[in-house]
Amino acid sequence: MKEVIKSSKNNLIKMINKLKKKKFRNEKNLFLIETRKMIDEAIKSNRNIEYIIQKESNELVYDNSILIEDKLFNEISNLVTPDGYMAIVSKYNEDKLSENILILDNIQDPGNMGTLIRSAEAFGYNTIISINSVDYYNEKVLRSTMGSIFRLNLIETNYEFINTLNDYKIYIADMNGEDFKEIESSQKKAIVIGNEGNGISEEIKKIPHKLVKIPMQGKVESLNAAVSGSILMSTLK
Repeated sequence: MKEVIKSSKNNLIKMINKLKKKKFRNEKNLFLIETRKMIDEAIKSNRNIEYIIQKESNELVYDNSILIEDKLFNEISNLVTPDGYMAIVSKYNEDKLSENILILDNIQDPGNMGTLIRSAEAFGYNTIISINSVDYYNEKVLRSTMGSIFRLNLIETNYEFINTLNDYKIYIADMNGEDFKEIESSQKKAIVIGNEGNGISEEIKKIPHKLVKIPMQGKVESLNAAVSGSILMSTLK
């Protein structure tokens, strides 16, 4: 019979609580996921799972699960109604960049970030570069990605890194740009989506780029960052 963790002073419980902080996630190169669905996505995507943790009363789906007393599991979970499964997963990123890149410039809303990650996978933008944005591994971002987080090359860096993309055509979403449907996209391209309220940073604007716009009808002046990014990625392939 498996041993059941019942104390909040247990080292694994302490690690789980620490992984709720970005600083600790970065130090250990690990992140926390919840729900059986997310664990299954990680397994299907061949991600390195350090630990699988579950409620004591749950069905033993994974042979190597670590059992936690139900009350303690509910206390450490980030979810209002947890399904009783969580895991600690290793971060992963590649040195090689894909031909299509999504650059997120100061994106702050976790829902927008998660949607953009899902859309990036759907439309073949397999490398995402994040600058001054919400953490990829924020609990709300993770839930919004629906598993896409495991299948993309995710880079968190600074503005200087963008200057190394010399062989990429940089497209910036802007209402003063050219109609995106009339543009012949290059083989190696990067789409930049800016902050929800302030748009593209001055640092990005200094880099050689092309402005592209999404024409709109009626009195709509702008679109949600995730919607704009998704439309552009679906077209500029």
